[in-house]
Amino acid sequence: MENAPPVVVIDDDPHHLDMLVTLLERAGFAAAGFTESRDALYHLIDNPAALAVVDLCMPDLNGLDLVRRLQVSCPDLPLIGISGLDDAGPTLRTMRDAGAIATLRKPVAHTRFLDAVNRAVGR
Repeated sequence: MENAPPVVVIDDDPHHLDMLVTLLERAGFAAAGFTESRDALYHLIDNPAALAVVDLCMPDLNGLDLVRRLQVSCPDLPLIGISGLDDAGPTLRTMRDAGAIATLRKPVAHTRFLDAVNRAVGR
């Protein structure tokens, strides 16, 4: 898709990741998905994106640490945090304090997710 805003999704759950990437592509975004935080970090450093969607609970580098590293490496990159943890409220607030412009709980409602993405990229 020419001129489609690039969005990177980082989620260790491949089914949830595929669902979000497909949802974004159908909404007109150029979406790339990563199940490993470090792979996504290196990709984002070399390939500017309009937005990154970051899962809080990741096995190799947790979402909060990834958000902090992205703020140093890609300071203008908007970030959305997501989590499926039952007790994620305080950590999602911390993620927002660390720079995420929105935080959402999994399972993410499609409309709510796309609304947050569109706001983040100025659509």
